[in-house]
Amino acid sequence: MLRAVHDRVACMNLDWIAGFFDGEGSVSLQFHRMPACKFGYQFLPEIHMSQKRAEILRGIQTYLGFGRIYGTRCHSLQIVGHANILKFIGMFKTLSKLKRQQLELLEEAVSLLCPKPLRGSELWGGALPKENILRLLDIVEEIRAINGIRGKRTNDVSAVRKSVQEFDEAAYQERIHAGWLRRIAPLIEHGQRETDRVRPPSIVRELYWRKGLSAQEIGNRFRCSKQAILKQMARCGIPRRDEDEARRIHYGLDPIKLPMR
Repeated sequence: MLRAVHDRVACMNLDWIAGFFDGEGSVSLQFHRMPACKFGYQFLPEIHMSQKRAEILRGIQTYLGFGRIYGTRCHSLQIVGHANILKFIGMFKTLSKLKRQQLELLEEAVSLLCPKPLRGSELWGGALPKENILRLLDIVEEIRAINGIRGKRTNDVSAVRKSVQEFDEAAYQERIHAGWLRRIAPLIEHGQRETDRVRPPSIVRELYWRKGLSAQEIGNRFRCSKQAILKQMARCGIPRRDEDEARRIHYGLDPIKLPMR
């Protein structure tokens, strides 16, 4: 038995893996509740191949260069991630005889999930357009129908579709804005307090008005930019010199000796 397994691994190629995938593989597009996502759900495309003997799956994993093997009695090779799934589809979409339709649907789902580089909660459908989410739900139903999945174990697509169609975009944007303000306001307040501690407004006022330093010169003393000094002056109510006064101090002249414009 072990010799037969090793012979299979030794003669492994794309055609052999495609036949194994048709017999022992599966394609799925799952979705789960995820409050961090815009519509409350995340979508997870997956490809699986199962076998009692892990040696065959390890050979496939080595040949492909990606995938994760898990399980004890019945082992599974799991392929997730947009890049790995697209690689697998590119290899076996034309070679697969029984699961070509599922692979084409999964390829469309991946393109809908990642139309552009995303990050944070945008991953896996976090901030996708409504039409993308609705099409993804259609793909879920189509893959389930092809795979013959029935029963109460699967999530109800119709209920999710209804919630997406009734989604209130204005209320969502208002919640996002309010949440952003709650998170960012303490940081801004802390930053202002820290700034006033490092650069006391009274010292900035004295340097600017009594010693006649410019905002750039004050910034050089505190090792910050001119813009940082000007922002602090505006926030603390420190008035700025007018153009004539600034020019007089810059040239060290009396107002009557200012150069003509």
